[in-house]
Amino acid sequence: MKKLLIILSLIFTACAAPTAFPSQTVSPPQSTAAQTISTATFAPPSPTVLPATPTVAPTLTGILNQPCSLGNVTDFNTCTNSYCCQTNAACNNDPDCVAAARCFQQNGGMRGYGGISNCYQLPGAEKYMQNFACRFQHCGQFMTINAGELCLTEKCANVTAACFSNPDCFALKFCIVDKAGTPVECRQRHPEGIPDFDRWTACGNETGCYALMP
Repeated sequence: MKKLLIILSLIFTACAAPTAFPSQTVSPPQSTAAQTISTATFAPPSPTVLPATPTVAPTLTGILNQPCSLGNVTDFNTCTNSYCCQTNAACNNDPDCVAAARCFQQNGGMRGYGGISNCYQLPGAEKYMQNFACRFQHCGQFMTINAGELCLTEKCANVTAACFSNPDCFALKFCIVDKAGTPVECRQRHPEGIPDFDRWTACGNETGCYALMP
């Protein structure tokens, strides 16, 4: 009986005592550490550290997709009414925009840096350029546009509208085209147009539209 009690005592003591194995209590298993390193190395980076994706101005969708009543398009005016009714009305109802439109018309239209540089900083220039961007996109057949520009309306619609609705981008474009300064100088004159201009230029090169320019 005494031997039985001794054996039972030893069994209970062994169960109650903590087992100390250095490989388990001092450090985690090697396989766990390897998994931690692998996850940290190959997991996709947090969205907050990704490069910012070029985005289009929030108003751009509204510029290209205006809720107009589509009518019989036979000329520039009926095209404007069918596709650019909102931007056209907004400009016509704003004296500053009307003044900017008049300035562009009296200074060579939209075809030269000299005239554009006189008008692009007027208070109504941005609103006028939004209407111009819409007309260029939807009514180009009634405007004097070349094969390269037509290509841009088909293959680079969003970035073209983004640049053409931004007076600084449009001025930067013609500053370079008319060689009013070196590309570096033109960028220094119109820094606010650089992001839209770079996206527009990239699309024009990638699609081959620039190669169609006269």
